[in-house]
Amino acid sequence: MHIRTSAYYQMILITGATGFLGAELAKQLADQGKPLRCTKRANSIIPAILIPYSDFISWVDADILNFPALDDAFDGITQVYHCAAWVSLMQKDKEPMIRTNVEGTANVVNLCLQYGVRLVHVSSVAAIGEAKPGAMITENHYLDESADNDGYATSKLESEMEVWRGIAEGLDAVVVNPSIIIGPDAGTKGSGQLFETVRKGLKF
Repeated sequence: MHIRTSAYYQMILITGATGFLGAELAKQLADQGKPLRCTKRANSIIPAILIPYSDFISWVDADILNFPALDDAFDGITQVYHCAAWVSLMQKDKEPMIRTNVEGTANVVNLCLQYGVRLVHVSSVAAIGEAKPGAMITENHYLDESADNDGYATSKLESEMEVWRGIAEGLDAVVVNPSIIIGPDAGTKGSGQLFETVRKGLKF
């Protein structure tokens, strides 16, 4: 294991910071005065809520599937919030989405292992299986891989497996499983559709 950083220096890397969750996380960390590096794809647009934080955030073009670019983004990093993921419920996206989310997470995990970086992996409640009748569902439940699950759920489960594999190899990591995330900056896509639907009026 090679660690590039000094014990007195902290730099946080956020993947997926152009998305709703990643952008909100970056904003909250920047509000605390923490130095951040955020990855984005070359054609991605920096969210408006992060424009005022240019003094705290450095942006790098590093797709999670581009290992060399991602490796460069890890220079000096001590902690990673891995929020990047392809989200789709369309059948045509199933296989490429699974491949992208799993391979991208594997790249992040491998680099965290290589450089001794702590990882916070954002999974999803979709990766958790169903509880027995009358029981509360917890992180100890696992999605049944044999079931006909949508591609997103499968991709998040298999991405988690990459993190657990890393933990078995010595990675310092935690996994969080949020459900639907809503907020004022959600826009009109994803969970933000809830607000847009209500705004336009409901028929029931």
